[in-house]
Amino acid sequence: MSLNRLRRLAGLKESFTDDPDINAAIEQGVAKQETGTQHQWMDVLETIYNAGRQGIADAEIAERVAAMYPSEFGPETLEDMLRVIAWRFENLVERHDDRLVWKYPAANDMDIEQEIDPATREAVGAQVNLASEAMALMRFLTQTNGSFTERNLAQLLTRRSHLPPEMAQQYAEHTIGHFQSMLTRVGDGYALREEEPESNAKTMDFLRDLANNPKGLPEV
Repeated sequence: MSLNRLRRLAGLKESFTDDPDINAAIEQGVAKQETGTQHQWMDVLETIYNAGRQGIADAEIAERVAAMYPSEFGPETLEDMLRVIAWRFENLVERHDDRLVWKYPAANDMDIEQEIDPATREAVGAQVNLASEAMALMRFLTQTNGSFTERNLAQLLTRRSHLPPEMAQQYAEHTIGHFQSMLTRVGDGYALREEEPESNAKTMDFLRDLANNPKGLPEV
């Protein structure tokens, strides 16, 4: 997932691209969809955008959306959306066989960061993707169980991101520590609050830490 997605998950209400013209095109297209489905279209579009120019298969889109929002989409609803999305958003998305591809440079393409060497790009992308995954899993655990522990989060990170258990535990502790402003203590665990974080500055500091791969942050 992109840095923009992580900002939105953290409560900073920003569009998921950095291009105002593309954001306007997204908003115009989404506004034309059926009432009550706009947020679903936005989530699917963002999943395609996050995949970058290599595109993403329908099955992988379904898997990612189900992991983030297990109760939002029924299988038939998502299947119908994927069947027509390249037509409804033809100025943004195109279909290549079983893959949907974002037409313009996307977050994971990092075209605006030509001065960054490939190894650094890969490391930054991996850290941001993992942080986004951890945030989505905290939301899932809260919605499903009402709360979660560091161990719960670490176990899901191991299954979803294939981290070794020790690294997953370390990363779970790291993530919970940095997102304290969005968490409520529930017994021995935590619940994710769907509200504005305590301060945008604190969240942005965390994002900068991720980009710089600070000491103590597990390498992935």
